[in-house]
Amino acid sequence: KIKVVLRIALLVILAAVIIAGGYVAGMVIGIAKSAPEIDPTTALTSLSESSVIVDEDGNIVEQIHDPNENREIVKLGQITKHLQYAFISIEDQRFYDHFGIDIHRIMGSVVHNVKVGDPTAQGASTITQQLVKNLYLTSDKVWERKIQEMYLAMKVEKKLSKDQILENYLNTIPLGQSAYGVQTAAHTYFSKDVGELTLAESALLAGAAKSTVYYAPFNRYNLDNLEDIPEEDIVGYVYIGSVQYACVYNEKAIERQHVILNKMLELGHITQSEYDSAMAEDMRVALNPGQTKVEGISSTPMDYVKDKVIEDLMTTQNKTYEEAESYLYK
Repeated sequence: KIKVVLRIALLVILAAVIIAGGYVAGMVIGIAKSAPEIDPTTALTSLSESSVIVDEDGNIVEQIHDPNENREIVKLGQITKHLQYAFISIEDQRFYDHFGIDIHRIMGSVVHNVKVGDPTAQGASTITQQLVKNLYLTSDKVWERKIQEMYLAMKVEKKLSKDQILENYLNTIPLGQSAYGVQTAAHTYFSKDVGELTLAESALLAGAAKSTVYYAPFNRYNLDNLEDIPEEDIVGYVYIGSVQYACVYNEKAIERQHVILNKMLELGHITQSEYDSAMAEDMRVALNPGQTKVEGISSTPMDYVKDKVIEDLMTTQNKTYEEAESYLYK
């Protein structure tokens, strides 16, 4: 009699598990199917990008951009391998092996988060998932968004090659100081083209991907708030419109840089000699803030030029004022 009861209990439990599993599976499929329709092949063409005003000799007079999103798109071939592998090493070391999601990393993340008692403590997003989030979704840490993110990441992997995904990612990643993408970030922090970055500078830049709040290479300070800042930590000054700010060296970014260099060495992407040289490079000297002007607060002559371009676009391209204005950023 006891055996019969146990069998019935086991059958009830099994039925409950199957029903619950079916419910969860249906919910997951429903959430995935509610994800936005996307076309990854046109991802970069839909992004805002900086424009420049030049003089009659072709010299840049002013760069204009969306005040919240400064970007200059570059091809993957213009980005050094050191910079590519700095991001891959720290953000997604199995990038070239997975199909959009990294099952091994997900399982490791689940175990870690159970141990610390925080389901959001450690993420497992791949570069493809981060690209999807940056282009199509929000940054909210909710299960619905994560499910859609994984679903769309797998769709992206079917449409684009790994190099195309990496190129899109490196042109969309926010890296602090309103810099989106590695080309603009290279200018923002080092006054360099992205192809000129050293290994040490590349690792420092890649560190900002984790958090632009904590790991940006430098932070901007109002000139009235420098009383506790050592003079050697001020790596330069920038103007945002007519207001000048001090750029202050961020020690937390250096700690993150060291983590990335160690990971690159561990994975075989750099040699011991390259690692030693990068670790010895003085980032206070390397940091050299680039100058830009933010749209909406530039000089009157440049405002006239922008207004004239907008007027010509409205006339020749049959655009509305808003369409013509937004075209300045594309």
